[in-house]
Amino acid sequence: MLNKAMLIGNVGHSPKISATQSGTCVANWSIATSKKIQGEQQTEWHNCVAFGKVAERVRDYVGRGDKLYAEGEIQTDFWEDKE
Repeated sequence: MLNKAMLIGNVGHSPKISATQSGTCVANWSIATSKKIQGEQQTEWHNCVAFGKVAERVRDYVGRGDKLYAEGEIQTDFWEDKE
């Protein structure tokens, strides 16, 4: 089974940097990708998370508005309303 995503887009906000209890660096940011459908521009936002050395590089080199290529796996969260 293959679970791989490749995104090229613009960073929506400066990465939020935190650390796990063990001290591992964590970076959270969003990337906007766009496409034209029937002449209309459509933008989709993707939430990204990186850990360890990759998170440190994101912290040091990535900022709001930067064009960025990100590669990794897709993880989807599911939940059900109690109602």
